[in-house]
Amino acid sequence: MILLAYYDGDPVGHNTVDLLEPYLLEATHVDKFKIVQLSEAPIYATESELPKAELVMFISKHSSAKGVTSFTVHSCGNWGESADLGGKPKALCRSDPIAMWKLLNVIKKENRYEGVAVTYEATHHGPLIEKPCLFVEVGGNEAALKNKDYASVLAKSIRRAITEVNQPIPKVAIGIGGTHYPEKFTRMALNNGVAFSYIMSRYNVANTDMLNKAVSMSTTMPEFAAIEWKSIKADERKKVIDVLDAIGLRYERI
Repeated sequence: MILLAYYDGDPVGHNTVDLLEPYLLEATHVDKFKIVQLSEAPIYATESELPKAELVMFISKHSSAKGVTSFTVHSCGNWGESADLGGKPKALCRSDPIAMWKLLNVIKKENRYEGVAVTYEATHHGPLIEKPCLFVEVGGNEAALKNKDYASVLAKSIRRAITEVNQPIPKVAIGIGGTHYPEKFTRMALNNGVAFSYIMSRYNVANTDMLNKAVSMSTTMPEFAAIEWKSIKADERKKVIDVLDAIGLRYERI
C-alpha cells in the first residue's frame, strides 16, 4: 500500500489529490493506494494518522524565499540540532531512493513549462515517522502554488511513477555537498541513472555523525557517496571522507 498524504489547506496537495482521486478509486487500484488527509502541514505529520504502508508520498507546496517556480522531490529529516520545520534534531526518516528517482524522471518528462525547474532538494525538514517517505512538491509564489496545470503535472507523474513497470534500476548514492537545490546531483539522476537516498548540502557537512544513519535508513543500500568536491572546504572533506572510509562506503568526486 502506498499512502498519498496531503493537507487540505495546502493548495498543491488539495488540487493534486482532486485530480488523482478518480483514478485511484478505479477497481484495479483501490487496494494499492490510499489517500490520507492530514490534520496539519505534512512536515508535522505523525505516525498515528498514517495507516500501515510501504511508502508515504507527501504531496505539498514548497515555500521558496525567491518565489522560483519548480517541481521538487526530496527525502525527510534533519541533519543538525535544529528541527524548526518538523521532525526531531539529528533524525532521518527512512528513504526510498528508487521511488524518488522515478518521480523526478517522470516529472521531467511531464513538465512542458519553460522556465519551471525539476530538481532534487537537499534533505532538510520533518516529519519524523517510521514508514519510508518522500516529498513531491510544487514550489513558487502564490499563483504557482494554486496553478492547477502544475498540480496536473504532479498528478500525472505520481500516477506514472507508481504504476509503470519494467523501468531501469538506477544506482543508489548519498549526495554530499552542493546547494539546497543540488544541480549536479539532479543531473546525475536525470542523465546517468543515479538515485539519491539523502542529500546533505554543504551547509550540513559538519554533521558527519549522521552519515552512518543515512546509509542504514535507505530502503536500498547506497553503493557510493557522491561528493560535490569544490563546494566543501578541504578540512571538511577530509572529515567526511574519514567517516565514509570507516563506514566502508566508497566515494566519487564530482
